[in-house]
Amino acid sequence: MCWPIAPVANYHGEALPYPAWVADLETLTGQPFDSTAYRAVPQLIVMGALDDNEPLDFSDGWDREAAAQVDRLFGPDPISRWDDAEAVYRAAGADVRFLLVDGVGHNGRNLQPYTTEFFTNVMARP
Repeated sequence: MCWPIAPVANYHGEALPYPAWVADLETLTGQPFDSTAYRAVPQLIVMGALDDNEPLDFSDGWDREAAAQVDRLFGPDPISRWDDAEAVYRAAGADVRFLLVDGVGHNGRNLQPYTTEFFTNVMARP
């Protein structure tokens, strides 16, 4: 997780465009962001506490303006942004679980048991 797409259009009066936010989704998709539907979807945002991978540095997934906005508003690396990202999601009413796993770096296999458990629990819901 470098920055999960946050379910908000503005932060402290600043418009927040995709891919980090949802301010311009209607322009991009022709449909407004459906916050009610979004809040109904259970989510897990999981990262290793030792993960030093910074996807914002790569232009194949992030344009410079969006990456700079995330850095400026929330910090220069994924760990420093973690608490703020969770706070934004909570304030938006998202059904989300943030999980920072001690002792794990950028390794999906070491995080897979957590995602498997999460989806098993979601599938068991009535």
